[in-house]
Amino acid sequence: VKISGTFLTCLLAILSVIAWMITPAYTSKFPPNLMDHRTLLFAPNTDGGYDVTEIPFQFAENLGTKTNIASGLQNSSSEEVDFDFSLFEKPYKKLFITGDGLISFGSLVRSRDLEYDFGPQAAIIPLLLNLNPSASGESGIYLNQTPGRLVITFYQIPAYLDPKQLVTFQVTLFDNGNFLITYNGLQ
Repeated sequence: VKISGTFLTCLLAILSVIAWMITPAYTSKFPPNLMDHRTLLFAPNTDGGYDVTEIPFQFAENLGTKTNIASGLQNSSSEEVDFDFSLFEKPYKKLFITGDGLISFGSLVRSRDLEYDFGPQAAIIPLLLNLNPSASGESGIYLNQTPGRLVITFYQIPAYLDPKQLVTFQVTLFDNGNFLITYNGLQ
C-alpha cells in the first residue's frame, strides 16, 4: 500500500509539473471568443433578476480620476467607493473595486475568493482576469462619479502574465439599479 501510494503521488507530481510547463504555450495561442465594441444594459425586472439587452455602443470618453489600485500575484489593493446602488433589489452604500475586474458590494471580494468559496457577497464581474493596473502610462482604473451615476473604467490595462494583451472596459452604475457593461478594447 505504501509503495502504490508513493508511486501515485510521484506520478501526479510529474503530471502536474508537465501541465504547469505546457499551459503557458496553449494559453498564449488561445483565441477567446469575446465580443468587442459592444454595450450591454442590465435592467432590474419584476422577477428579482435582470433583463440583459445589447444597446448601441456607448463609451464615456471622460474617464475621470485615475485610482491607485494595484494588482499582482503577491500584492493587490482595492478602492472603496461611496455610491448608492441596488443589486438584486438589495440596497448598498459602498462598493469595492479590485485590479482584476471585480466590483463587489457591501464587502470586499477578491478573485482568489471565487476560486475556493464564493459566499453571499454581491458582485459584478464584467471581465475577470489577472490584470496589472499599476503599469505605467495612462493605463489604469478610473472613476468618474456624477449625481446618480458612477463610471468605472479599466483603461488599456495589460494582462499580468501577457503584458501585450491590453483590455479596456467600463461599468456604468446608475442609482436606479440599472448598469451598463461596455467592452472597448479586448485584444
